[in-house]
Amino acid sequence: MSKAKIIFFGTSEFAVPSLEKLIEAGYAPLFVVTKPDKPIGREKKLKSPPVKLKAQELSLPVKQPSKLDEKFIQQVEKTQAAVLVVVAYGKLLPKKLLATAKLGAINIHPSLLPKYRGPSPIQTAILNLDPKTGVTLMKLDEGMDSGPIIAQKEVKILDDDDAISMANCLAVFGAQLLIDNLENYFNQKVTLTEQDESLASESKLIEREDGHVNWSKSTKQILAQFRALKPWPGIFSYLGKKRLKLTKIKPYRGQIDNKFQPGDLFINEKSGDLIAKSSDGALVLTTVQLEGKKEITGPEFVNGLKGSISSLS
Repeated sequence: MSKAKIIFFGTSEFAVPSLEKLIEAGYAPLFVVTKPDKPIGREKKLKSPPVKLKAQELSLPVKQPSKLDEKFIQQVEKTQAAVLVVVAYGKLLPKKLLATAKLGAINIHPSLLPKYRGPSPIQTAILNLDPKTGVTLMKLDEGMDSGPIIAQKEVKILDDDDAISMANCLAVFGAQLLIDNLENYFNQKVTLTEQDESLASESKLIEREDGHVNWSKSTKQILAQFRALKPWPGIFSYLGKKRLKLTKIKPYRGQIDNKFQPGDLFINEKSGDLIAKSSDGALVLTTVQLEGKKEITGPEFVNGLKGSISSLS
């Protein structure tokens, strides 16, 4: 059969492999819809979303509506597209827009739905020390990631996986899942499985304060926080009133004096490493960055301190 008409909605780097796979499989979108360019940095220079850059590289038409309003919906409706493919677009599509395509809209979500609906499923899975996660291909409805499931792929979370590596992995698996099921979806040969609402959970939007370390947590939990919140917001603590970013950490394997409490800082006399006590062990602060300063090693930070080191909060 001739390739059905699709429109692709995507914004972040996570969506790029799906767009590439669609082109490889001969499903060139009529056009690509992505969020508007954003002003970045002090000079407020406009930065294009990764999907826009990839679409331009592939010579695909791009639309960047600030609102999914009636005018835009009419533009989509006129195309008579068979399906809208949505991957990390960053906005909920209104019911009227979903209805413009004959077969509705399908979406790739980086979790094993109905677990971790919402904006931060990858970070949530790592924070919760889950042994596995996955990716779901689903049909969109009006809700937040609540539509029926078309297919899923399970993926292990390794000890050294972080939000960046997991997003890259799931983006590739999700793109393949899309291509493996797209032809059958067009031919209406897929089985749509309704989500079990009793098993549903949500992931919340990650905020800067989520990076604040609670030293009464275990070493494993703090390491999970470090891995989950890369690259943003990262993890941090306070030394006095100054924010201290912990840009590289690892478990401390040496002896710990019983006098130290969670959050206390001490130095390994042999290596010169800067150590922070957790509830059940300690962490080496390999590199740190005090607010307003450049990133330096733990030993360099200790050498630059005036007076004795104390504790983090």
